[in-house]
Amino acid sequence: MTTYITKDANNTSVEFDFDGDGTTSTPFIPRSRSLLGATNETAPTGFTGTSGINGLLRALWTAFGTQAEASSSTGSLMARIRLLLTDTVGAVADAASATGSLMARQRLVAQAYSSPNIFVRWGTSNTDTVSGTPAKVTKIYVYNKSSNIRYLQLFNRATNPTTGTVPLSSHVLAPNEKYNLAVSDFGSNDGLSFSTGLAWGFSTTEATFTAGASADVSTEILWRSL
Repeated sequence: MTTYITKDANNTSVEFDFDGDGTTSTPFIPRSRSLLGATNETAPTGFTGTSGINGLLRALWTAFGTQAEASSSTGSLMARIRLLLTDTVGAVADAASATGSLMARQRLVAQAYSSPNIFVRWGTSNTDTVSGTPAKVTKIYVYNKSSNIRYLQLFNRATNPTTGTVPLSSHVLAPNEKYNLAVSDFGSNDGLSFSTGLAWGFSTTEATFTAGASADVSTEILWRSL
């Protein structure tokens, strides 16, 4: 088969006569260029336009997004992936939370199996700040050496309690008795949490702090940071 290549009437583009009958077909090169589209072609909205391949590629690029794109629940694919990683995996420094990200849960697990901090006072004080940041108490040993009823008090604060301060928790101590308080004694399976800080007091009154004699109490508190 002989193919004849001719010019169009305006002598501006190449046409093809594949069988030599004088009838030319639509130019192959211009048609390919039309299908490809311009390199700066605007992406068709929703992929429904009639633009060329370049337009579709630009639309795909827009939908995929860039690596550095800010996370957004309604953004591009990269934005959604980044949001998913942020919400699900979380950051290394993610605050511990039972309902938080994977990193938060991992941090909780690590804390649960790590050695606790130990606060000890053997007859040397009647109140102290155990932790100036959020903390969780897991166990307490206390010995009331007094011949009177006293109260072990725990405060959600980052400083020592003063006279009249209301405790978060107050445990009655019988005269001359020793106590081992475990997590179940705080009504929780994993301890008692303090969102601000943790302070301790040995009190002669139950509802508020009234300092008892330092020599009358020995205390050991096991706790973890939140």
